[in-house]
Amino acid sequence: MPCVAGSVVIHRVLRQFVSTVVGKGGVGKSSTANSLLNERVANVAALQSDVARPQAISRSVQGFTVTLIDTPGLLEADAVSDAVRQCLSMFTGIEMPI
Repeated sequence: MPCVAGSVVIHRVLRQFVSTVVGKGGVGKSSTANSLLNERVANVAALQSDVARPQAISRSVQGFTVTLIDTPGLLEADAVSDAVRQCLSMFTGIEMPI
């Protein structure tokens, strides 16, 4: 979306997209990451979540980078552990609220 500064139009070009895949364990978060990136980048288990901690998966095409953060079942006990919150903060650079 262009920004207008006086009579000069400045175009900001998006070069990176970051998304976190969040949900209960075993619902297909890793499979969704694999589908979005069109390759097997995340481990998939048949019956239960196989992701022990968040993992960032990045792919670049023609100067554009897509990063998906695949998470373990963050919503299992309706609470997020401090360890998972710290990992997510590390990947995103955003402090996760308690």
